[in-house]
Amino acid sequence: NELFEIMKKTKGALVKLFQPDLFNWAALGNATNHMHLHVIPRYKTLRKFNGLEFKDVNWGKRYNSTAYEGAPNVSEETVQDIKKVIQRELA
Repeated sequence: NELFEIMKKTKGALVKLFQPDLFNWAALGNATNHMHLHVIPRYKTLRKFNGLEFKDVNWGKRYNSTAYEGAPNVSEETVQDIKKVIQRELA
């Protein structure tokens, strides 16, 4: 029950902040002895954050580990900014 509540809150925060068109969810554990989840918001159209443009170049295609090759490199500062807005929304 706790996992589903966390997933619901995470999805709600991402919807409010970035308006994804859908989500891919991946539950993995084959390379480690614990399961971990990936929450992958997907976008039909361009999104902007901190003056940067983000395009889901693989929209409509199956997600896999190479899905975002060629995605824009972002600075560690931008990664931390994204993390902070998500954490604030979850608080």
